[in-house]
Amino acid sequence: MRDNASHPPTFVFTGIYSILLAALFLANWIYFPATVQGGATEFMALSIAVYLLAHFLRGVRLAVLSVALLGLRFRTGLAVHFLAAPWSLVLPLKLDETIRWGALTRLSGSPFRSVAVLLLDRSADAVVLLLLGVLALSAGWNVTIAVVVAIFIAVVIIAFTFGIAPSLVKTLQRYILLHRSGPQIVGILRIVDRLRRALDFGAHKANETFPFLVVSSILIWAMEIAAIWLMLTTSTSEANSFAEAIVALFSGIVAPSVSMDKIDGSTRLLPLLLLLLLAPGVCAMVRLAPMLTGRQRDDRR
Repeated sequence: MRDNASHPPTFVFTGIYSILLAALFLANWIYFPATVQGGATEFMALSIAVYLLAHFLRGVRLAVLSVALLGLRFRTGLAVHFLAAPWSLVLPLKLDETIRWGALTRLSGSPFRSVAVLLLDRSADAVVLLLLGVLALSAGWNVTIAVVVAIFIAVVIIAFTFGIAPSLVKTLQRYILLHRSGPQIVGILRIVDRLRRALDFGAHKANETFPFLVVSSILIWAMEIAAIWLMLTTSTSEANSFAEAIVALFSGIVAPSVSMDKIDGSTRLLPLLLLLLLAPGVCAMVRLAPMLTGRQRDDRR
């Protein structure tokens, strides 16, 4: 009886998610109405394969951090990545991170540690992109300086979060204990203490996972640049330079669909990628729905 009671929420969650993905796919299929140019099919297939491999490595990176910081199972962390993966292609300003944060928070019960996971997950990305951005600007490539500045600010924020913030929060906690009193202070101290623990734990795990984060992020971005170069070759039927791939990469940091449009407005690359990510996304929802509804707990390590 208890198992039967858990089926309706799982069905409802999975059904709504599948409908949303289907609508997303159809909208982008209409937005990109043309067909693939003749003679470039092999480049498209290879570019998509490389891009999906990079996506899988992103999932592995999130799963490793979820195991280390949240105590989730590896495959649960992997499922969270693919739950949000289709939306990462179309949502601007990295709003897909809200989906991952919500899922991780619901699964782990720790909103602060979930933030730490996402910050660490993106930290090495930001460093790699900053180096590429500086290279592009110094070489005079057509990269928007505002994007590079935003990435620099993100690197500073991440460094502040795990380098300086833990000491500041400890100081704040000590100040509240010594100079403030009242019934509401207990609740405030509880929140501050949870934040301090999350920051300390995140800084410790950052040191432990730093080599893995660096190596995995270099591999991810090498594959994404290769995929973009192949996509450019698909659209122009001629070889393109490394610089053109970097420019296309930075054009899609804020809005991935805009980058796809610039890469090739005459193909259906974006809806095809969405279609290929739809099945893993639905499978991820099938696995996570019982846990997201509270009917089942993740079988921790």
